[in-house]
Amino acid sequence: MMGSLGSFVFFGFVIGSIASTFMMDVFSYKIVLCISMIGHASGEILFITNTNYYVVAFARFLSGFGQILLVVYTPVFLDLYIVNE
Repeated sequence: MMGSLGSFVFFGFVIGSIASTFMMDVFSYKIVLCISMIGHASGEILFITNTNYYVVAFARFLSGFGQILLVVYTPVFLDLYIVNE
């Protein structure tokens, strides 16, 4: 049971990478980056403050979901808005 907690992060990666393609079309980059940072931080705070298995599993999923959005969106944001001179 406890070994499955590690897999919830990767499940969040998979769902987040699929959802990020749709979120790119709907929302602006700044909003998605802010929401993903809040989601990732909330997941980590939930993870360290709870002992209930289902809450901790959801926290790990939320952390993975927010982390993959940061991994996908940050290079796109930098490529679009940071000008190389």
